[in-house]
Amino acid sequence: VIVVTTKKGKTGKPQFNYNMNYGVQTVTRYPRMVTSEEFAILKNEASLNIGGPVIYTDEEIEKFRNNEGPDYPNFDYYDYFVKDYTPQFQQNISVTGGSEKIKYFFLLGQIKQESMWKGGNQDYAKYNFRSNVTAKINEDFDISVELGARTEDRNNLVQDSYLMASWMQYQWPIFEPKTPDGKISARNYGLSAYLDRELTGYVNNVRNSIQGTLILNYKIPFVPGLSARLTTSRDLYFEDQKFWQKQYGLYTYDASTKTSVQTGARDVNQLVLSNWKTTATRIQASLNYKTTIAENHNVTALLLYEEMEDRANNFAASRINYVVPIDQIFAGPDLNKNNSGGASDNGRQSVVGRATYDFNSKYLLEYSFRYDGSAKFPVNERWGFFSGVSAGWRISKENFFGNLLKTISDL
Repeated sequence: VIVVTTKKGKTGKPQFNYNMNYGVQTVTRYPRMVTSEEFAILKNEASLNIGGPVIYTDEEIEKFRNNEGPDYPNFDYYDYFVKDYTPQFQQNISVTGGSEKIKYFFLLGQIKQESMWKGGNQDYAKYNFRSNVTAKINEDFDISVELGARTEDRNNLVQDSYLMASWMQYQWPIFEPKTPDGKISARNYGLSAYLDRELTGYVNNVRNSIQGTLILNYKIPFVPGLSARLTTSRDLYFEDQKFWQKQYGLYTYDASTKTSVQTGARDVNQLVLSNWKTTATRIQASLNYKTTIAENHNVTALLLYEEMEDRANNFAASRINYVVPIDQIFAGPDLNKNNSGGASDNGRQSVVGRATYDFNSKYLLEYSFRYDGSAKFPVNERWGFFSGVSAGWRISKENFFGNLLKTISDL
């Protein structure tokens, strides 16, 4: 069982706290990619091993070693794809304080982080808010209100990072990514173009989350040891994503005219808008009883009711083969447009009980049960009853065990 608790206010004057962290990230280890010279030598070896001819002469290998002009480059694609260092920044400001009647805690935080890929306009940003207010209405009754919210904004390349790593390794160092006049070269499949969001497209993902919890505690004054607790919470999650892919041309350079000619293209102009929404509701009401009879007889009891409901839905719409590359749904053609969606609804109800008895923490007895109903099962088979009994004996509490307590403290 994992119990997560949020920070709470403390009695006293307002205390402000601010912390900031700035750091950089770098790729710690990555296999070194071959140079053009090494590439040419290995290609020759591979060809000779299968009985083929020598592909590159010694003179050409020497030119690759010396990086002689656009025909014999020694291009470092790792350096072209990956930043040496990427910054990240985090800051939080909080305030806590209160009196015997009301305690409060508020926090506002921010995180910003850049991508390891070169190309610009790739980042992650998060803003979060947290509050916790506890009010003591009287000696027997208190209320806690917990609120949390965060928003996350991700700006990514149109290709996932694992694909970008693959495209980087596909590149032959004997070819440059662009032609001499700055066009995307058809050599190496033009995959390095995905570093340019303006040319190939992007993915923008925005996530918003809100959590609220209300807790009521009441000590029933006319029954010593009896208390009631009500906890209710509501979580909302919203996610919107925009996937915009653009077609781009591949070019071959004509040295005689000193111009590039388009010889192919990659991808199509396509827009996909996606939306997800989930809600989660929790209600838990319980009665707790604890008492001690004749000093040595300890009795506790719990009766709890719990209800949970989870709902989710999603929707997506897309258009393809844009004539004019405008990243809006209305600008796309009606032909081959598409939409889809889905939804889910799940819930559970439970009644839980537990009673314990112990004599001087020496002899222990416990009985527990739960009566669960789940919407995952057919109507006539949704409910099930589960119970258990346990007993214990703390031998170390017996008088005859006294001499062993120095060796075994509790058994």
